Amino acid sequence: MNGTITASNTTDGACFTIRLPLIESYDHCQRPELIINKQ
Repeated sequence: MNGTITASNTTDGACFTIRLPLIESYDHCQRPELIINKQ
């Protein structure tokens, strides 16, 4: 997968910001794997 994934821990849990070519960025908490698998 080409793109970048940044992770940070917050009071809400693990949040991921996923930026992929030709796809808008996603900010997703708790279940980032669901977005990754959507490709």
